[in-house]
Amino acid sequence: MTPDTAGNPEFFDVFFDLAESGFADVRRGFGGWVPEVYDLMEGDFEDDIPHILSLAAQAGGPILDLGSGTGRLTIPLLRAGHEVIALDSDPRMQEMLSLKASALGGGAEKRLTQIQADLRSFRIPAPARLAVCSTNTFLYLGSLGAQREALAAVRENLAEGGRLWLDVFVPKPNPSATEPYLTSLADPETGRLLLYGAQSRDDHFTGQSHVNAFTIVFHQGRQPDIFVQEWTYSWLHPNELRLLLESEGFELLELLGDYEGDEADDTSIQMIAIARKTR
Repeated sequence: MTPDTAGNPEFFDVFFDLAESGFADVRRGFGGWVPEVYDLMEGDFEDDIPHILSLAAQAGGPILDLGSGTGRLTIPLLRAGHEVIALDSDPRMQEMLSLKASALGGGAEKRLTQIQADLRSFRIPAPARLAVCSTNTFLYLGSLGAQREALAAVRENLAEGGRLWLDVFVPKPNPSATEPYLTSLADPETGRLLLYGAQSRDDHFTGQSHVNAFTIVFHQGRQPDIFVQEWTYSWLHPNELRLLLESEGFELLELLGDYEGDEADDTSIQMIAIARKTR
């Protein structure tokens, strides 16, 4: 792994040393998330859940959770009584989701179908009425070509007139975005301490952010786990998102700018596209 050293050299010295050390688990693409790290950093985000539950209630089942991870959305959907198809390429994510679904009781695990597959090419056992791709997961695909493939696969797995929820950030110039980001998080239940560092380089010509990151998980009484991650976000501006959806057989019904349902405008930091399959 060769880090992009156009950013902060001190950060990349650490990143490169970790990548070359032999002690790190090197992960590329799709965010490189580690299940335990995903839960610590993303697991308590709930802002989108009420709107998604409302759409699911209107659509009926099954609901397709694209990039389901450890079940941030799948578990609330199961708890609400829905049949859910959870798609993820990481088997350890799926293992943790399975344990969470089993703990729900009430037959929840019987309403869960897990598919280990790539978002760009998959097949589910029954057409979904609603597909949900949340919190920038779609941008992790890394290129316009991959995003087209993914939308084609989603369309093929949706029922006639099925809906798609697609949630991505609005690309805007941000001078502080290239500054190294460092945070630590403690898990009181397990005693784990997480140290996470990341730095991105924005390429406005290609419309991409190239991200290098490292994660160190400290445990009580044993050696830490070290992960080095590298991925690319491929941005979408509002008109690009609309054209991409239309070209892949979707009609854009709404473009929201927040999780309260307000219409997107130039102050929005997120775009939530709600689209309908048309062919």
